[in-house]
Amino acid sequence: MKLDTRARQATRGIRQAVGSIEGAPPVERLDAMRRRRRYYGQLAAAVALVLAALAIGGIVRSLARPDGEVPAGLPAPVSKETFVAQANAICAAANEQEAGTGVIAIKGEGWEEFVAVGEAALADLRALPRPEGDEEEIGEMLRRFDSAYATLSQPDILEAWRIAGQYGLDECTGLGYVPPSVK
Repeated sequence: MKLDTRARQATRGIRQAVGSIEGAPPVERLDAMRRRRRYYGQLAAAVALVLAALAIGGIVRSLARPDGEVPAGLPAPVSKETFVAQANAICAAANEQEAGTGVIAIKGEGWEEFVAVGEAALADLRALPRPEGDEEEIGEMLRRFDSAYATLSQPDILEAWRIAGQYGLDECTGLGYVPPSVK
């Protein structure tokens, strides 16, 4: 109890001393400035959290107008059939280009060109708008393809082909295929 009383007396004495210094703002004004600074800091943090939640949550996609049009700058929603058709076209072109490299063995002649074709196709696939609700499945397929091209991982390419086949991307099931070398 005595310590608490002494601490209050010391604080009161410091406040009186600071308030009596010539040119110093009154203690009440300093306290108000501190409260204001704390309030604005908390307000800025709250605004930053709300903006981050909006950006991360993808709420912007739900801002379509009542007439069904999507505001400029936002990707239009796409159906699964449209995505499959576009993705199969990209993969078919990539398969032809990969076959044209003449690669018959991993890391053999033309390997760099083969990988560049596959990576370009993956970039094109990544740029396609994805059907709502299928983002995770398509993302997993693309991650598996990325890993397969980067590490030459057979389990990753097989899993990527499996996901592509289940989704209906028949042309993508051959992306990255290296025929067995003939001896």
